[in-house]
Amino acid sequence: ATTAAARGLARVAADGRTRQRGGKPLDLDVAVDRRVFEALSTPLLDRLEAATAAVCREADVALPGDEEALGTRTLDGVLLVGGATRTPALGRMLRRLTGLPLAKIAAHNDGVHPDEAVALGAAIR
Repeated sequence: ATTAAARGLARVAADGRTRQRGGKPLDLDVAVDRRVFEALSTPLLDRLEAATAAVCREADVALPGDEEALGTRTLDGVLLVGGATRTPALGRMLRRLTGLPLAKIAAHNDGVHPDEAVALGAAIR
């Protein structure tokens, strides 16, 4: 597993304009280790965890430790799609939330490739 990655940050500002300096696009390369990446992504994972728990409640799926759950259904597994599903922190969060072993939280299932599933879903839509 990679513990550090270099990533070129987007050069597009929030208003949609390209950031420039001296008439040239601004590029910024930053090395980020796993600890920093996970710290930066924690707020996103927290929001994802809350949304996942809410969807499970709405679908009558009981999650371990959820006192509000009235669900009669349980999860057999979780199928992850998309590149971000490879982040270990996401797997840990889902394992903690669902109580499922990591083997039941998979980025592939029956030949479904996580990146191709996103493209296939977009094509169907």
